[in-house]
Amino acid sequence: PGDHHVESTTTVGQVVQETIEIDNLSWMRKLWLEVRDRSTLPGHQVGAVVSLTAVLLVFQYGQPRIFFAMARDGLLPQWAAKVHPRFRTPHVTTVVTGLFVGAGALYFDENEIYDLTNIGTLAAFAIVCVGVLVLRYSDPERPRPFRVPALPLVAIAGAAACLYTMKGLPVTAWQRFAVWLIIGLAIYFLYSFRHSTLRRGAPPQPAAPDH
Repeated sequence: PGDHHVESTTTVGQVVQETIEIDNLSWMRKLWLEVRDRSTLPGHQVGAVVSLTAVLLVFQYGQPRIFFAMARDGLLPQWAAKVHPRFRTPHVTTVVTGLFVGAGALYFDENEIYDLTNIGTLAAFAIVCVGVLVLRYSDPERPRPFRVPALPLVAIAGAAACLYTMKGLPVTAWQRFAVWLIIGLAIYFLYSFRHSTLRRGAPPQPAAPDH
């Protein structure tokens, strides 16, 4: 049991340290090394495993529902808006997302995937910050259950923080991000723009049950 604990601790510790080094967070790396040298509590390793699993699980469940919402707005084909007749979940997009994630994890270099995931997520957060700010002024009468206080400051600071973090990523991540961005823009202008319910003034399409 003692040897197994040491092996597990080393494995999780290596993952955390490699992740910090990949993201070029030198100050966090120093903090991690200090904590690693001073603490051998198994709870730290368990916490790292649980937190990473929870985050990955949320992403894996969240992405299919983003595709589902986009299909309801006409930005993706209607097969992406299908829901399971029994479980009432977007099972088609869940399967498609799982296949893509599984193939990526199996065949691609993990370090490159980390960088591409980071830059894509940060770019999405920056766009959301700017989008919320624009909507506050372009559509002030839109029903809002929650209104962000001090929105201009919060939105600009959030977008700036994301862009600053993106700046630390390697050039290869930016190159791959540009390729994915071009692909996304091509899908939007070739399909999504013409089928958008917002552009046509139509309400979002109801979920299509999969019989």
